Amino acid sequence: MSVFPVPGSPVPERQPANRWLSTTIIGAVLATGAVSIVAGAVFLSKQTANTWAITYEVTVTGPTDDRLSSISYAAAPARGEDSADVSEAEVRTDPAAGPGVPASWTTEVQITAQKRAGITATAQPGSTASCRILLDASRELARQTGSPGGTVSCSVDTPAFPEK
Repeated sequence: MSVFPVPGSPVPERQPANRWLSTTIIGAVLATGAVSIVAGAVFLSKQTANTWAITYEVTVTGPTDDRLSSISYAAAPARGEDSADVSEAEVRTDPAAGPGVPASWTTEVQITAQKRAGITATAQPGSTASCRILLDASRELARQTGSPGGTVSCSVDTPAFPEK
């Protein structure tokens, strides 16, 4: 018995199940392709997003200037991502570099352009904390000084990148 039709004999119609299977496979391939294109576009836009280097600086003056009770700040987990809060319990500060120079804590993060940059720090009782947010380690975007033993916060939306 031959699997192929005999010449001149009518060709049997395809079964509906075969048509359904073909349509389903084609639909799945097209949907997968569309999802891949969208995912690739999102990935590419994040990888090429304008991102600023942000420096958070907290200085401390007073009898317990060697540490902060707590600190939290915004940082983008990856290029093009929205900022997420990073929190730390008691943190040590770098000792004063000389008379009149306060102890300090600094960190550098990346923040996507036009997204929020912010830091909150709590000083030990009797000490005063001040915060600054610097753009590219030089341009000051925000500055605040707290009260003794209190919390200080700095927050700002980062600027857009200049048009090329």
